[in-house]
Amino acid sequence: MPSALGSGRKTQSADDIRRALGGRLGTTTNLGGMTNKGASPGMELLLPSSTLERAPSSTGGLSSKSSREVLTNSLRRLTNQITEFKRSFTQEQHHCNHRQGRMPEDRDGWKNRTEFILMLIGYTVGLGNVWRFPYLCQKNGGASFLIPYGIMLALEGIPLYYLELCIGQRMRKGSIGVWNEISPYLGGLGLASIVVCFLVSLYYNVIIAWCVFYFFKSFQNPLPWTSCPLEPATVGNVTTMEPVHECKITSPTKYFWYRTTLGMSSSIEEGGGMNWKLCACLVGIWLLIWLCMMKGIKITGKIVYMTATLPLILLIIFFFRGVHLKGYQEGLALLFIPEFDRLKDPLVWLDAAVQIFYSLGVAYGSLIAFSSYMPIKNDSTRDAITVCLINCATSIYASVVVFCFIGFQAEDRMEDCLDKQSKQAMRLLNGTGVSNVDTLDQATYNELLQNASIFFNETLVTCDKSEFLKLPSGQGLAFIVFTDAINKMPFAQLWAVMFFLMLIVVGIDTEFGMLEGVVTPVVDMKLFPKLRKEYISGILCLVSCLMGLPLVQYSGEYWVQLILTYCSGIPLLIIALVECIAICYIYGVDRFCDDIKYMTNKPPRFIWKWCWKIMSPITIFLVLSMSIKSMSESIPQYQVWDAKQGKVVSTTYPPWAKFLAIVITLVSIIFIPGVALLRYFRVIGMGTPELPTVILDADVDADLNSSELQPLHNGKPTKTKKRRKLSLARRKFRLEEREVERTEGNKNGPLNRVITANGQTYQLVNQHNGAAMFI
Repeated sequence: MPSALGSGRKTQSADDIRRALGGRLGTTTNLGGMTNKGASPGMELLLPSSTLERAPSSTGGLSSKSSREVLTNSLRRLTNQITEFKRSFTQEQHHCNHRQGRMPEDRDGWKNRTEFILMLIGYTVGLGNVWRFPYLCQKNGGASFLIPYGIMLALEGIPLYYLELCIGQRMRKGSIGVWNEISPYLGGLGLASIVVCFLVSLYYNVIIAWCVFYFFKSFQNPLPWTSCPLEPATVGNVTTMEPVHECKITSPTKYFWYRTTLGMSSSIEEGGGMNWKLCACLVGIWLLIWLCMMKGIKITGKIVYMTATLPLILLIIFFFRGVHLKGYQEGLALLFIPEFDRLKDPLVWLDAAVQIFYSLGVAYGSLIAFSSYMPIKNDSTRDAITVCLINCATSIYASVVVFCFIGFQAEDRMEDCLDKQSKQAMRLLNGTGVSNVDTLDQATYNELLQNASIFFNETLVTCDKSEFLKLPSGQGLAFIVFTDAINKMPFAQLWAVMFFLMLIVVGIDTEFGMLEGVVTPVVDMKLFPKLRKEYISGILCLVSCLMGLPLVQYSGEYWVQLILTYCSGIPLLIIALVECIAICYIYGVDRFCDDIKYMTNKPPRFIWKWCWKIMSPITIFLVLSMSIKSMSESIPQYQVWDAKQGKVVSTTYPPWAKFLAIVITLVSIIFIPGVALLRYFRVIGMGTPELPTVILDADVDADLNSSELQPLHNGKPTKTKKRRKLSLARRKFRLEEREVERTEGNKNGPLNRVITANGQTYQLVNQHNGAAMFI
């Protein structure tokens, strides 16, 4: 009984293996006959058979020549079958991993879904949520701006975010590999995303370096931007210390920002030398980012637990502090009272659409890189919607905090202004002999004050609170308005440290995403196969640091304005438009929906297909057209600090800077038509991958999902019924071809046909030494 039970178990094992390998192991072999069907494959190769007989001889032994030939041929066949068994087991294990959602062994992966979500939140929530979104709300009608912002989020933001997550998760490659898989002519789309990520990372790290400088200065008591610096002033024979004249005509916070921190030169043409304190901050930031990225997502996946949650915690702290400041109600009223008339302005809708791209980080290729490390069986639908809504909520919440501090600062400045106005009025009226001011009515008081100002040739101080409630755009909100408000608060050093720490952490998270969008495609393409990922990341950070040094000159802020304005606006819109066209009309939206159904176990709703095919491309095209029209009609200008007037003035770019702006705009998007033309005229190869991501072979089980078996498409989509018939025909042809190989044999080993992702066919030849080659 024990032997019978053991034989039954072996029979089941042998049948399972034969079924998995598609019958590669023959039922018989010349070595030992292998006629024992109850043995396992390994035992079949070793069991003796009655068909192998001794050659007749007088001594009863084997004949020397025929026995050697039989043994040599049998050993050769045994070697071929062992090699074939190894290849079959590897291929079957690949398909098993593919069906169960496991990733290849040589590719990193997120430890859990929480790391992936936190990384997306950290990348999506950036500095634009803190200072660009509040400025746009104040500029475009307060709460009424949320209407076009929400519509653009639904029409182009979430659909594109969802599209990039799905395409990266399905193909498990970076941006270049993904678009090469869809069509070799789209290879330039991934290169365009890489160039945009690289250019943005250059100036983004400079902004983080500014925050680092302020962060270290925040530990001083008192804060260095609370008062003007002093300089010696000689009056007659007396020398006294007086505030710097440039600081007196402006404010301590503006002077510290434009002069002490940036040391701004008079124009972009005047370099002024290197700002060494900012240079040290920039080098330190790049070193920190490399240390965090050197091991890839294995380290960054742990870091995001702190970097993604700390800014939200600090925002909560600032919110509860802001609602206890005097005058915060007027700031919140400025945010939440809508101006619906502004919705008629097309520029409001343009600002909302562009802010979506800046805020969500679509079309950079970073989302494709992040999702490529996820298992194929993951519900990316809820991931996309969850992160987009969290980003939108964070922008509104940060705006609430900002406007609380704006209201507090406006109230404080209004009190100072009224105090100065009262002192000036008393001085002027006393100079004209009017002493009893309290008995005068308002009209008489204003008339006497106006006559006194004319008599003494002095301009009256006017106080308008609406002017104090206006927000500056960009960096001025963080480095001027917020620092001025912090000066008026108790424990100012503590609040300054917390605020700039929040900006640093928010910026570093986004920088991780930008650089991952560059590193992942480079590693996937194996451009430097002998270099490990930490060396590739180190080289990238070093090159970026060296190229960022001109941005920390005394004219560096002007260069930041130039790159920020022209490197990512129009290029991102073009990249996003081409992405929609590529997925819907080249790859096929139905095929893409089949992939999503396979990954999420449920088909996408019709609204997604409607957005991808119609609404998103139309919306992006309209925004792109308006952006190009607005840019062509305006004169390229940048903001220059005028030391004599103590304020910022607009100045036209010199001709060479205008040309450079055009180059910065085109340097990324030129790759999209460039690569397509070069491949069309066969100047460069089609970029066919070494091994297919999706293999269509006769040895694959018949129960595989159709979306997993189908080759990736690079032409006009075919109908589902025709594709299935063609697949069955291929299977039948290969089964017949295999039967011929079994009967006739092949001295070079069996041939196996492989269809790559680009639709090209290769023959896999197994050599006797165990090696394999494609022909």
